Amino acid sequence: MRQLAGIIAAGLVVFGAGGAAAQDQFRDGSNYMAQRDAACLGGDLEACARQGQTYFAGLRTPQDLTKAARFLGLACRGGVASACHELGQLHVSETTRDGAPSSFHNIPTALRNFELACTGGIADACLTGARAAAVPSQHRDFVLAARLLDTGCSAGSAQACGMLGQIHEAGVLGSADMAEAVRLYRRACQAGDQDACSRLPG
Repeated sequence: MRQLAGIIAAGLVVFGAGGAAAQDQFRDGSNYMAQRDAACLGGDLEACARQGQTYFAGLRTPQDLTKAARFLGLACRGGVASACHELGQLHVSETTRDGAPSSFHNIPTALRNFELACTGGIADACLTGARAAAVPSQHRDFVLAARLLDTGCSAGSAQACGMLGQIHEAGVLGSADMAEAVRLYRRACQAGDQDACSRLPG
């Protein structure tokens, strides 16, 4: 049985014309962040997503996971799939940017958000969520991993098809299904996944 190496692998802002004074105002990080916070709280879900990503990454401002979770949560609940993906990344992270343990580390919460993002059309979330679900831990869930990969594969992700093939070949869902694995490897290979090509028989 092959190892599931493929599974257990490990704002831009457009300024309008307003003169030099307006440009300088936007360059002030704290003022810019306050304006974008207000835009989010005023109902702009895309602004919520951008702010959450900014606070999570520590851009223009020190990393703030509390604010990141708040703004990403608002955007995700409002239907912004990319924010759900970012929120999953926040909850799967074990440390903060400075290396301290993250109090937001929560795999079940991360998986729920990855699935929301995946079904919302973010193919990378299908892959990230599947990897998180397959990592050895008390939360390991190959059924969820397969479901995420199936969604990603159906959406055209070659890598998701190849990884799903590995699950079927390994038989972690019950019994091995080499015919289905080969079908998925072939589909992934035709879409450009060289690892899947290498797994095809003879």
